[in-house]
Amino acid sequence: MTDITFMSGTVKGEITPPSSKSFTHRAIILSALARGDSKVRNPLISLDTEATMDAMRSMGADIRVEDGTILISSKGLHAPDRSIDVRNSGTTLRLITGIASTFDSETILTGDESIQKRPMGPLLEALSTKGVVCTSNSGKPPISVKGPLMGGDIEIEGDMSSQFVSSLMISAPLAHSPMDIHVKGELVSKPYADITLSMMRAFGAMVEETDYGYHVENEPYIERDYTVPSDYSSAAFPLVAGALGGEVTVCNMDPESKQGDRRIADILEMCGMKVIRDGDRITCVRTGRPKAIDVDMSD
Repeated sequence: MTDITFMSGTVKGEITPPSSKSFTHRAIILSALARGDSKVRNPLISLDTEATMDAMRSMGADIRVEDGTILISSKGLHAPDRSIDVRNSGTTLRLITGIASTFDSETILTGDESIQKRPMGPLLEALSTKGVVCTSNSGKPPISVKGPLMGGDIEIEGDMSSQFVSSLMISAPLAHSPMDIHVKGELVSKPYADITLSMMRAFGAMVEETDYGYHVENEPYIERDYTVPSDYSSAAFPLVAGALGGEVTVCNMDPESKQGDRRIADILEMCGMKVIRDGDRITCVRTGRPKAIDVDMSD
């Protein structure tokens, strides 16, 4: 048995956090939906994002990774010839389901044992109201989806997962007519829907937030060169280390990011720490013992 001793001390330095997985998923999908050639720079390459790349390949996109950049060429997507295995990626499953609903042929989506326990009922029920034929294992994967997807008004529960809303948003430009997405109840994890909204606009979609949810025109996505920002969730750890023991700077952070975890800098200030924002750099300096605060972390 190995003994490990941790010695207290100070920490000082700077670090560039990993890229955002949420942005990477969406950038891959939107690039594949846009006809033409797109580049996704600074992506997070992981098992989950590789599952999304494989799913897009099975739908007809040409995807390769060169020198840390994902190159995506698409002439339009279609239903795959075989079932899509999302492995352990719930984001892939939920976002791809909406896209599959726009195809005239059947798409089957499955995954590992954990994925087959993920609830998909609210999304499938919403899609079925717009002409999509959906089957599942009591609302869980494996699921089968067959379009086409009609436009118009569609309702989705907002209290289970913002990924259901994002799935409808991303697929809406491919519907037969403009779509009004009515979100019932409070939308949980809304910053992720905000990310979807901002990225759809970056790829040319005409989408607006409304008092009931979202209005999306059925206009095509456009190709583009997109750079994935660093992940604020990952940046939180070194910033807190600075608050507890010295001074830490995180680099390549988008100060206008829609990521909910961007609030970590504000929270550390509330705790009494000195936070310096300089362009894409955030520095946290310990100024004493952090003070207790009351903060709502629901987003």
